[in-house]
Amino acid sequence: MSATAEGTCQTCHKPGNKLKCTNCSATYYCDTACQKSDWPLHKTRCKFLQNHPSGATSTTNGSADPQPQTIPCVIITASPTSYAKTFLPSTHPIFNTRALPITTKIGYPLVMARMAEHLPRGPATDNQHATWLNIDPGSGFAPEHWQGGIGDVVVASADGTPLYLDTLGAITDYVSSILDEFGEGKGAPRHMYSRAALDTEYLEA
Repeated sequence: MSATAEGTCQTCHKPGNKLKCTNCSATYYCDTACQKSDWPLHKTRCKFLQNHPSGATSTTNGSADPQPQTIPCVIITASPTSYAKTFLPSTHPIFNTRALPITTKIGYPLVMARMAEHLPRGPATDNQHATWLNIDPGSGFAPEHWQGGIGDVVVASADGTPLYLDTLGAITDYVSSILDEFGEGKGAPRHMYSRAALDTEYLEA
């Protein structure tokens, strides 16, 4: 499993840092300036990470397991939509969830998790890109609970390899083009359901 080095600064990405958020204990910084700069983005994911701590766990014989690796992932923020890099521990529950069906069809399985649950529906919690990534490959529609009240989400590669901003952007654009095919009444565009088609159109462009 490929991963970044433990202690990579969330803001400037320099490795080997010891300063970390005292709330979630999962996000590192090289100094307080970088920490303050990242806070507007980190404050949302901090609570999410507190619910899934990445610290060492105790084994049955009392010894500590090694710290898990940190995996580059992407946050999709809601209203307005934007992408931000983040890191999750390799032990995070997101990596045990089912891959999004449309991403499996196009050969790049992704997993997704809401950063907050039970949000009210409305423009402030709409997340169009998260909805797109949850569409059913046969119908082009997302499940009802992925059509509103979503808020910010974290997206990761299902196999735990790094997911970067440009890669997720290309995948989302490709899914948008799949939705265009549905919108034209052509049904499921099965000719687009392969990694080769995705690579040709977007990832190798």
